[in-house]
Amino acid sequence: MRELFRDLRHGARLLVKQPGFTTVVGITLALAIGANTLIFSIVSFMLLRPLPLKDIDTLAAIYAIDPQRGDDRARVSFQDFQDWQAKTKTFSALGAMTSGTYTLSGHGEPTRVEAQRVSWNLLDIWGFKLELGRNFRAEEDAPGAGHAVILSDGFWRRQFAGDPDILGKAITLNGEPYTVVGVLDPEAELGNLSLIDVWTPLARPLDTPRDTRDLRIYGRLAPGATVAQASAEVETIARQLQQDHPVTNTGWNARVVPAGVGD
Repeated sequence: MRELFRDLRHGARLLVKQPGFTTVVGITLALAIGANTLIFSIVSFMLLRPLPLKDIDTLAAIYAIDPQRGDDRARVSFQDFQDWQAKTKTFSALGAMTSGTYTLSGHGEPTRVEAQRVSWNLLDIWGFKLELGRNFRAEEDAPGAGHAVILSDGFWRRQFAGDPDILGKAITLNGEPYTVVGVLDPEAELGNLSLIDVWTPLARPLDTPRDTRDLRIYGRLAPGATVAQASAEVETIARQLQQDHPVTNTGWNARVVPAGVGD
């Protein structure tokens, strides 16, 4: 212990003699301490406040396997997603999502907002609750539709002062009116989800190219089905798609894994 204090006194004298160096060291230590505090906070937050996913044991994600990059967590095309929806038996429901941004106008200065575009059933698949209003309807996810919006609780409070009469009102996103149909429960806004301001329907055109791969896919396993069984089925469908669509799907496979929203 005596040697430790001696080393500390020696270090302090050196720092006093070199004030510039002292500043750098101080900033470095502050950043290191701040980074460690942030990491600890995130880890503690995620351990103490798990994402509120319903029946997590039956929730799974489907990933494409990219033959060129060897990426086994690649995004999925809308066309492949539709084929999996139509052909799978091991899932009771499949949903899709992709990230994006909108520009909100008509409420002060135009503001960029973070968005998730989702299939109409995805929030139900996750088991998320709404604080106000309702979830999307199937017809709002049809091509050319999609002009409904669910606000995050944080965005609703920040941007609209928690207006209790917000439901049914129109907000302007990318110059187009979107009707507010719901406000997400704040308990669902954990981890990366706390960064999302608005949720809108996917409303993807049916002729979206099959090689446009930008979707993350989540599904609810059918009663009695396992992840292993679902993965085997999805691989079989992927091999059939390789034969049916050789230009876009040759070499592309797929797999199923237990999932959380942060995947």
